[in-house]
Amino acid sequence: MARRPVPKVIEQYARLLGLDARAVKAVSSVEGGLRWGAVGDQGTSFGPFQLHEGGALPRGKNAAWANSPAGVRYAMQRMAASGARGKHGRAAVEAIVRGFERPAAPGAEVSKAWGRYGSLPIERPGNSIDIPVGATFGSLSPAASGGGSKREVIANWLLSKAGSEDDGPSLSQLAFSLQAARQEPPTDPRPRGVSATGNGMQFSGPGGVPDPIRAGLLAERMGLHVGENPYFGGVDPVHVSGSDHYKVLGKYQGRKYGGAIDVSGSASDMAKYFHAIEKRRGTLHLKDEFYDPAGYSYDEGKRWARTIGGHSNHVHVSFFR
Repeated sequence: MARRPVPKVIEQYARLLGLDARAVKAVSSVEGGLRWGAVGDQGTSFGPFQLHEGGALPRGKNAAWANSPAGVRYAMQRMAASGARGKHGRAAVEAIVRGFERPAAPGAEVSKAWGRYGSLPIERPGNSIDIPVGATFGSLSPAASGGGSKREVIANWLLSKAGSEDDGPSLSQLAFSLQAARQEPPTDPRPRGVSATGNGMQFSGPGGVPDPIRAGLLAERMGLHVGENPYFGGVDPVHVSGSDHYKVLGKYQGRKYGGAIDVSGSASDMAKYFHAIEKRRGTLHLKDEFYDPAGYSYDEGKRWARTIGGHSNHVHVSFFR
């Protein structure tokens, strides 16, 4: 499958991460030229955002990764974390350049990117996915799909198209949101409950959706950022040896997923998420949940009246196999 153009990938992740897509595109146009395969700095910087060896390019990653949707998502996650989330216009350009790119001459790059900002088109989210929403849905009519409602037909169609690395996350999120509106479990071909994989027995929720992915999708629906899991953009080599972040539990929709996620956002939203997961700890087979401002934590499934420290800017959640 051919990769989607860089501008389309940027638009997809900008909506998920709360970034100004036009600002991200403007900076990319100055850095890698809004294209795959860009190489700069005498062969040591790669991709649409020129991730530099020894700098923004994570250890163990290469040019091919920097020139992939996963590399773009990683860069945009770092932009959001460095102050660009929620900003628009020149303020967004400034935050991306000065907080993430950090070139030798930031003022010149800001001016150049801002000069291109207004000329970059942005596709409206409602028109960005070709959903079959005619009067009869063509071959996907309710009657042909077993009599389900139109919303259910669209959700099932989205899930069927959400298997590629390029467009899976956003399509999956839309499908789960549509089905959640009907208070129905997500559709999945696997059986409910515990399912067998090559790594042994894995816990799954309604529809066979693995617990880490269910928890991550909940966070995204709450407007939070999800990371440090192969399914949600990869894992950085910053965790302690043996961390659940490094444990691959299986595959879902063709992509690997790990045993833990880190969730970040505003303090109020992280607190809401901490308590939302806490209420679901039984159905999600919760192992650990750490968020220092809560004043307590869950370790190996048990509630402890203390925190472990180092978790004030994100919520860490891990799951039993």
